Amino acid sequence: MAKLAKYLTILGMLFNVAWFLWNPEGWKFEWEPIVAFTLTLAGFIAADIHDKPKETTSPNDIALFKKFQECLPINGAIKFIKEHDFLGSFTIEEISPFNRFVYEWENPEHEFIDIELEALRKELYGLIKEFTQAIGRYSSPNSMGRQSVRVHSQEGIPEFEKKFEQEAGIINNAASAVEACHSNLIRVGRKKLNLA
Repeated sequence: MAKLAKYLTILGMLFNVAWFLWNPEGWKFEWEPIVAFTLTLAGFIAADIHDKPKETTSPNDIALFKKFQECLPINGAIKFIKEHDFLGSFTIEEISPFNRFVYEWENPEHEFIDIELEALRKELYGLIKEFTQAIGRYSSPNSMGRQSVRVHSQEGIPEFEKKFEQEAGIINNAASAVEACHSNLIRVGRKKLNLA
């Protein structure tokens, strides 16, 4: 149907050009054929735009996005790093989804086809890697079986307390960057993939 509309519009444009050029009494300038030609051209452009295929959503991207949401749900580890101050202690289990993400999500099976989503996934991957490296660099197990930037034997000593605060600040900043990028990926993914 759209092709028929385009052909009829082209025919209408040709008719308007002939109307503009042909005059049995001698040629003179007239506005009506030009206006009719312009309207017909606008109709042709509208039909052409309407006829272009809409960008389709990849079923693979939808499945991968759902898998991503299961791996890093908003109410799981993401909520933990958003609310936790890493000057306090934490368990390895609370951050294990990030270690799993770094281990499992750097391969072609976990790449989005959509360019924008893939760019966000790569950015998030890099931020999570920085976060997990900061955890590894600045925290260690304490006597209660938890992780902490504080070393028990150095607690209460002012120069070490300042060092602990700086190290916790580095981890907190990395966690905030992860949470912000994750939220952005969720928003963009829902919009692009038409998910509620």
